[in-house]
Amino acid sequence: MITAISRHVAVSLAARTLPAAGTVVDTRGFVRPEWRDGRLTLIAAPAGLGRIAPFEVPDPTLCCADDQ
Repeated sequence: MITAISRHVAVSLAARTLPAAGTVVDTRGFVRPEWRDGRLTLIAAPAGLGRIAPFEVPDPTLCCADDQ
């Protein structure tokens, strides 16, 4: 797969780590990488079955959406 993203960083409860080469990224149709140290970087989290997914979701639910 060809991608402009040059690095993926996985967020875990323990620490930020680099996923193993060949790890499948389940984009769920949404990615928003950011520039870090001059490299386009996608922050991701474990998504089960050895996959990772973007940490940021496309339509987040506000924590207090019902409190008006």
